[in-house]
Amino acid sequence: MSLEALPGRLSPWARLREAGDGYRGLLGQRDPALLLAGGAISVIGDWLNTVALVELSYRLGEGSFGVGGLLAMRMLPPLLFQGAAGALVDRLPGRRLLVGTQLLMAVIAGSFALLAAVPQLWLLYALVFTLETTQTVARPATMVRFMEVVQPEQRGAANALYGMTSTTAQFGGASVGALLFALIGATPLFLLNSVTFLVVALAVSRTSPGQTRRITDLTSASSAALDGVVDIDGSTKGPNRAGYRRLLRRMDVVGYAGVTITISILIQSVIALFPVRSRDLGLGEGGAGICFAVVAIGFLLGNAVAGSGTYGGRTTLYLVAAAEAAGAAGIAMFGAIDRLIPALAGLLAAGVLAELAEVPALTYFQNQLPDGTYGRFYSVVLTASAAGGLTGALLGPLLERAVGPSLALALLAGLVGIVAAAFALSILHEPPHDAAPHPTPEPTGETV
Repeated sequence: MSLEALPGRLSPWARLREAGDGYRGLLGQRDPALLLAGGAISVIGDWLNTVALVELSYRLGEGSFGVGGLLAMRMLPPLLFQGAAGALVDRLPGRRLLVGTQLLMAVIAGSFALLAAVPQLWLLYALVFTLETTQTVARPATMVRFMEVVQPEQRGAANALYGMTSTTAQFGGASVGALLFALIGATPLFLLNSVTFLVVALAVSRTSPGQTRRITDLTSASSAALDGVVDIDGSTKGPNRAGYRRLLRRMDVVGYAGVTITISILIQSVIALFPVRSRDLGLGEGGAGICFAVVAIGFLLGNAVAGSGTYGGRTTLYLVAAAEAAGAAGIAMFGAIDRLIPALAGLLAAGVLAELAEVPALTYFQNQLPDGTYGRFYSVVLTASAAGGLTGALLGPLLERAVGPSLALALLAGLVGIVAAAFALSILHEPPHDAAPHPTPEPTGETV
């Protein structure tokens, strides 16, 4: 297949060299470098926290059902609050909102230390719910902040570099988390995670002031239309009426949300089964951290390749559908094979293919959607991910008890393949969308 998403006649090594040049250029810019560094430190803390929570919920709950409940608590806040959070982020661009959410999460993350005194599953779930509620604002705010400080032509490289730094940090956090949990327990991991949120708040506060855009002509008005401010013809709209409604009229947005739901069902199911499968494969207690680390290596490799594309055309979406289906097959392989190396190879392949889907998809929509709407689009994706994740967190353990892990993951992988194929076919019948205009931003003089 000839894909316009990737440079057509370049060899793989030439693509990697081209991507490397883009990465060096971004790291030479102060604001992207600060956001990337802060994000990497935060991800390390997140995965220290995740390893501890997975093992604690496995101990305090009924095996995989305790882990499933944990994952469900992580998915519920986006379902309840993500729509409002996305609208809030689009209306409050800049760094102040992001700094505030990071400080609040530092306090919440430190509160997980209470589990040492009150080792109750209900308390673990309550704290997870509170932290994830704050994350409904922090996640889209982070992505919008990246869009503010990165030029449109650099967005593919920026998304890939963000993924690489995050997954490198995931590898370190998951591996170190598994070791530290076995040596010193969960409480120090929770406190370290709290510190990482403070680091992110500091990094964001040192970036340049935020920017707003004035509606000065029809091009800017088209952007504002999707923000729910004015229609394309200049007529007034009520707040929030146009934003999500217009996004959900696009088949590419709806189709990608559908694929996201099914792949999230599969991903959260396999995470819920990580403690079970890691013990089956002889990894023992803490083996879930090894599984996370293997996926992280795959993410890193996938991002390194994906960063060489520009992802402006519709062919990108076919690449996304194919990569999601193939990645699902890798997860099915992890569930079906009882030998350690081949099983982990399936996880590795799934990680690579996940980034060959996500980076092109995010970059495509950044280039296709008008400014002032990406916070809402990303919230649509997060809501879809949460809906699928909540389903997978509960369905995975149920299927594992009913038919075993191998057949459970195979069935869910087949579902992903069917939906990905339907997504690819639906794009054939959608009229092309013009690339989104990017009006010149004007500084507001915002301070933190």
